[in-house]
Amino acid sequence: MDYRIDAVIKILRKNLNSDISLEKMAENVDLNPCYFSVLFKQEVGVSFSSYLRSLRIKYAKIYLRRSLTEIKTIAYDVGYKNISHFYCDFKRLIGFTPLEYRNKYKTRLLNENLKKNLKISQ
Repeated sequence: MDYRIDAVIKILRKNLNSDISLEKMAENVDLNPCYFSVLFKQEVGVSFSSYLRSLRIKYAKIYLRRSLTEIKTIAYDVGYKNISHFYCDFKRLIGFTPLEYRNKYKTRLLNENLKKNLKISQ
């Protein structure tokens, strides 16, 4: 993979909740935004915006499964400034709303927490 695209992906993962744009990422690796966009899609296989959206939803899924943090807080933590966009993107990519997804895993999460607490008290 092109080292510049690899660098951008590392930046995205570390700064997911920052104000990220194609233009800013292109500037970070000293590329013209149009060329950066073409290079990104060529190297990664999807557009920059699709990759960023998928990455944010991937991390949101992890937070929804592993914590009981409010959904709107998770949305902000993964970089969404608008909760409605988060819900729409999540539903479109995953097929469930964030709440439906969490409820699907809630029993598992609660059981894991219960097991942890039992081990600690023994």
